[in-house]
Amino acid sequence: MPRDMSSGALRALARRGTPGDDGVVLVLTALALAVLFASAALAVDLGNLGQTAQNAQDAADSAAVSGAGLLRSSASLGQVVTEVERYVQDNYSAVSADGSSLGGASSSWDTCTSAPAGYVAPPDSYGNVQDCISFDTSNASTASVVSVEVPPRSVPSTFSGTLGSGPATVTAAATASLSPQSSPCALCVLSGSGTSLQTTGSSTLSVATESGGSAILVSSSADPAISAGGASSIVATGGAIGVVGTATGDVSPAPVTGVGATADPLSSLAAPIPGPQQSDPHVTGDRSVTIVPGTYASITVDSGTLALDPGTYVVTGAFVVRGDASVYSVGSGELPAGVTLYFTCGTASAPSPCAAPGQPGGSLDLAGGSGFGLDAPTTGALENVLVYYDRFDTSPLVIDGDSGFTSTGTVYAKSAALEMAGATVGLDSLVDVGSLSVSGGASVSITYVAAHNAGALAPALCTLEPASLANC
Repeated sequence: MPRDMSSGALRALARRGTPGDDGVVLVLTALALAVLFASAALAVDLGNLGQTAQNAQDAADSAAVSGAGLLRSSASLGQVVTEVERYVQDNYSAVSADGSSLGGASSSWDTCTSAPAGYVAPPDSYGNVQDCISFDTSNASTASVVSVEVPPRSVPSTFSGTLGSGPATVTAAATASLSPQSSPCALCVLSGSGTSLQTTGSSTLSVATESGGSAILVSSSADPAISAGGASSIVATGGAIGVVGTATGDVSPAPVTGVGATADPLSSLAAPIPGPQQSDPHVTGDRSVTIVPGTYASITVDSGTLALDPGTYVVTGAFVVRGDASVYSVGSGELPAGVTLYFTCGTASAPSPCAAPGQPGGSLDLAGGSGFGLDAPTTGALENVLVYYDRFDTSPLVIDGDSGFTSTGTVYAKSAALEMAGATVGLDSLVDVGSLSVSGGASVSITYVAAHNAGALAPALCTLEPASLANC
């Protein structure tokens, strides 16, 4: 009868294992190491690819904002293109400003494909053709949006390439616009001295803001700087009243005194380029006259009707509306029904800026029972600007008598006195003036909505993809 195997013999047999096990273990170990190596290689390459893509997007975002900041300056669009190319070169090293490749890039500035429909891509300032940087218009004075695509860049598969993986292509795009910012005040009274905001008699001034900030800011340090005399009143809604000096009379809410003087919120607004000289109209009787944009020595409407075609009207003398005359803006074809009245110094044949610190120049004077209904342009360099006095034009802006003034758009007369007497005035406007007086029972209502008005222009990224620019 066989003897039972001892426990020691069994343990020895177990230790010896089955013949060939050592080879299986080696194969499995090799496979595991290969998988681990492939995973590590893929992780490294994906990390490199992701970092490159992020760098490309950061460069596109920053370059677009930088380019938008150069719009409507003295730079041509070609110069803006060159500066954007240089910015990308310095921050991403994909391509150089003249279009040659750098840093292993496989593409240059003429290989992009994502420009928004209808945009124009001018050559750079060296004359090199490119299609990576485009604008909403070919006019440097009105362009407000820039779209930037970083040229495609080949990113090699440094480790995973040994497994047969080829290089990946990285690109990025961004779009930025030059957009008006909200004004710190709906009514900005910029004179630093005297009683610069004043109401008398039974007149009323109401100012509302729907865009945040203060309703009224007065920079004068006088005592008082704000005065509501007699039975008149000054009322603000939606924002506070701030004044450097003091206030007296029926002013609501109670003004915050001792604030800092407000800076001119429209200091960056460019003056228009005067158009061709036009014959000066003088409308009388029951005539109806239509005039076109250009430069005028004077515009006089004693009665009848004056219609203004869309555009910019430069006036070096007086624009006077009297009696029962009326003035309004009209559309022309597909153009918006918007006008800008720009008052400056010089002559109609040679308009010129007014001299610092102040000089009388062109002026707007509405008197009698005139009706005045104009709206500002909704596009272009003077978007939302209705009345624009040269920054050193000291001629008064007068709305007098029973004139009815109902308009939309910014009223900007930094060095001028805005005088309203006996009139009913409704403005959907930012009013930015040297001083303001309301008298003779006038009723003045000012409502400020940022979207309807000019503002300091600042570059900002659009939140949508370049191909969909509804918010630019």
